[in-house]
Amino acid sequence: MRTLILFITLLCCFSLSAQNYQRFYLELLQQKNTLVSALSKNKKIPDYEIVDISFGYVQGVGAYFHLIPQLPLQKWLADQATSNTELTLTENNNALPPKSANFTELRQLAKALSHQAYALERKIKSMKKGIPELSKEKKDEVTAHIIEAEQELSEVNTQKEKLKPQYERAKQRVSTNNSNTNMNDHIADFEQKLTSQLCQAPTLMPYFAEAESITFVLKQWGIQVDEHYQDISYNFSPHDISQCINGEISPQDLLNTAVSHAF
Repeated sequence: MRTLILFITLLCCFSLSAQNYQRFYLELLQQKNTLVSALSKNKKIPDYEIVDISFGYVQGVGAYFHLIPQLPLQKWLADQATSNTELTLTENNNALPPKSANFTELRQLAKALSHQAYALERKIKSMKKGIPELSKEKKDEVTAHIIEAEQELSEVNTQKEKLKPQYERAKQRVSTNNSNTNMNDHIADFEQKLTSQLCQAPTLMPYFAEAESITFVLKQWGIQVDEHYQDISYNFSPHDISQCINGEISPQDLLNTAVSHAF
């Protein structure tokens, strides 16, 4: 009889524990869905996609969320900057710039060379088209002009090829600087959304033990170090989150209390 009572007691405890864990899982799933919705509203880089958010719970440690993007954030931003920057080459400046020339100067020269090459190509094509209708004397004269224009075009194309490595290096520097700035803006936008969300999650907090925490890991959202894009993690205390829920601290204060590092 005692064994039966003990078995029933253990069964009831297990049933309650399973029910609690199921409710906890549903709360974590709701947090994931809310996070997905918040990130999809990012107007700064709306095409940057988080392809998956995995989550879980380890008793005595806490809950975790891993945000996995389509590409490392820094690489994606650099690719966008590169694709939106055309190699535009304009007029009357045939001398290659000094190595200290900035990106704007190089772009202006590139534009000038491209326009010059285009004009020469059209001139050569037009002269060749009219040759059959000319007398022999005129043909010889036009042919000489064509040879001269083709030589000039060859020189312009050579200048373009010599300029290209210098231009690409300058463009990459600009892209990297812009991507770092945009990356910081994007991360700051995420931090604001995350803390605002946590400060509106009162039903989640009761499931955590005092020593546990909630960790968010942004996979490959950091800078590139030795061919590896760093992850960024944020570790929040349920106590601090509860204070924010109760209005004792602000979402920004909550962010300041988080333990954050890149690795």
